Amino acid sequence: MIDEAIKSQIVGNLVRRRSKNSIITALCESSDLRWVEAKRLVDEIEENNSLEIYSRQKPFMIILGSMIALGGCILSGFILYETLTGLIVFVGIVPIPYFGNIFLFGLGLGMLIGGSRGVIKLLMD
Repeated sequence: MIDEAIKSQIVGNLVRRRSKNSIITALCESSDLRWVEAKRLVDEIEENNSLEIYSRQKPFMIILGSMIALGGCILSGFILYETLTGLIVFVGIVPIPYFGNIFLFGLGLGMLIGGSRGVIKLLMD
């Protein structure tokens, strides 16, 4: 039978997105398990507790998606405002006027749409 302290430690490490190899290594060092047994145990705990792991990661992912969407909104708004006031942004060595403006505006829109879709998807689950 799996000790509850070990199980909660493994689940906590999986929530924090530590690599499986480091979790297995720590498990092997703290117990008498061999690598194959520890790997099997970590895989089993991950499979049986996937809903708990997902739900504990959800708040961080919502905050991250919201910050990306907000950054995209700010970037698009700033570039739109600066473009309308006459600023020309050059990107790298591409000497095409307003290419940088279009690129950064599109990047901001992509961030806004992607972050918003991710947050909406997480909230609907």
